[in-house]
Amino acid sequence: MTSGYKSYRATRFLGGISQYILAALFLFSGFVKAVDPVGTALKLSDYFTAFGLSALRGLSLSCAVGLIVVEFSLGVLLLMGLFRRFTRWAVLVLMSAMTLLTFYIFLFEPVADCGCFGDFLKISNRATFLKNLCFMVPTLFLFIKKRAWHPSFGSRPIQFSLLALGLFGIGFFIQQNLRHLPLFDFRPFRVGSSLAELVLRPEGAAEDLYRYQFIYEKEGKKALFEADSLPDSTWQYVDTQMTLLAEGYHPPVEDFVLFRDYEDVTRELIGNQNYNMIWVLAPHWGKASKKTIEAINQLYKYASDNGILFYGISGSDEQEIALWKEKSAAKYPMLLLDASTIQTISRANPSILFLKKGVIQAKMNALDLREGNIEAQVNALFESEKPLSQNALLRLLPLSLWFILTLVGLIIARERLQTPYTF
Repeated sequence: MTSGYKSYRATRFLGGISQYILAALFLFSGFVKAVDPVGTALKLSDYFTAFGLSALRGLSLSCAVGLIVVEFSLGVLLLMGLFRRFTRWAVLVLMSAMTLLTFYIFLFEPVADCGCFGDFLKISNRATFLKNLCFMVPTLFLFIKKRAWHPSFGSRPIQFSLLALGLFGIGFFIQQNLRHLPLFDFRPFRVGSSLAELVLRPEGAAEDLYRYQFIYEKEGKKALFEADSLPDSTWQYVDTQMTLLAEGYHPPVEDFVLFRDYEDVTRELIGNQNYNMIWVLAPHWGKASKKTIEAINQLYKYASDNGILFYGISGSDEQEIALWKEKSAAKYPMLLLDASTIQTISRANPSILFLKKGVIQAKMNALDLREGNIEAQVNALFESEKPLSQNALLRLLPLSLWFILTLVGLIIARERLQTPYTF
């Protein structure tokens, strides 16, 4: 075997590794973002704010969907070996842009994390930049070594059919996660979680222990004093210095505070696990879907008749709450919670949260409430012994079918290739 042929085989081997590594990266990144398109939109909104582009925040969801489709599509093209000239340029441009962006984020930290993999995997800005540097290696290899690509398989009609199926699959998946709720919940308030364990500090739990020292000044000279040995009145107080000696217990979620008017009722409601509760969650009532009004009112009537505590919870001001009550004829009591916390709990506006003795029994988009069948829905939820998650089969079916058919095609093509590739 000649050295030229060995070099050719090595190049093709490295090309295949590079191609499928990048395909896996883009498919995975696109998929985990597609699980929660609203979460991706919120992260883009943070970027727009950080870079002084607040006027674009209204386009966050459209930009999020576009980014997801672009990433997943490039993964499809890489995996199937289609449109190689276009794909290598597109991958180079996107990876270069992302590497430069994450380098800037690493240096100046305008956002806490890049959001590359949604809420599924959060990594530091430093790790994100290093990750992109590593992936630039296969990107540049495929761009420079044009013949290193593994060719596409099957006839053109088969290739385009699979491409169309993959794009339909990710589009359908995004639409379903927007229309209902994210299929997989990577946030703290997932179904089956205890609210008390998430947001309350147990009675008697250790608190942070601090050492307090006080800085005083006299005749231009500053000195540090302990609390039990403060100086006389000839010294002037300057500042207090706190040193953490021992860290106490902190609940997983520390920004969860429920208000009734101006009263903190978090412990009163969440600490009471003797009742079932239903919460209607809306970051802002002014943007809540009007299509849900009648179903929510029916749900409130059923809850009232059956001893289930019912609350409308939002981040709205008094005027917005009053307008919602006027439009919807809502009679249920209203509580206040930070809008960003509500969006963390559930992505729809409004959402319905079912709590069974302090545990999140189910979550749903209020659009999924079926008018006229409220009693059967709620009974099924609360009578279930286990928390109820969403059915994944329908949403994943097109993507699963595309992935299986593509892998089968790749395997068959590999088995039939007994000679070196020709171009």
